[in-house]
Amino acid sequence: MFALTLSSYTAVAASSDLGLLANYYHDCPASHGPHATDLQSVIRRALRGDEAAMRSVIMHKGIFSTGDNEGYSEVPEALLRTLGDIRYANFVSSQSAEVRDAALGLLPAHTQDFARAYPRTAKLYQAWVASQRHTSNQTLQSTAG
Repeated sequence: MFALTLSSYTAVAASSDLGLLANYYHDCPASHGPHATDLQSVIRRALRGDEAAMRSVIMHKGIFSTGDNEGYSEVPEALLRTLGDIRYANFVSSQSAEVRDAALGLLPAHTQDFARAYPRTAKLYQAWVASQRHTSNQTLQSTAG
């Protein structure tokens, strides 16, 4: 019983410093296996602004996959709120289209206060939305004929 209690306590203590990504961590099946320590380490680095770590959690592949759970959808907003508008916008601007799609596609940018609270990221989001519409329109036009 003591071992179980200690093990449970250790798991809670380890995830408590994962900030806004604690739920994401618990949704990753890797959090219950041999990669749990690596997963925690990368999440902590992502929350400090390490770009490689941010890419790993945003892209949610491999040990960062949440399986059928939707914890991955919390990642962009959690990083934006933790790192702030300038750091997050700088990160997004420097990434490939695939990472930008994942970093911007799940943000709650449709809310009233988003543009005021995160003006740089909101500008990137609006440009991203416009590019998505342009791409969709091109696809529709090329298949319509």
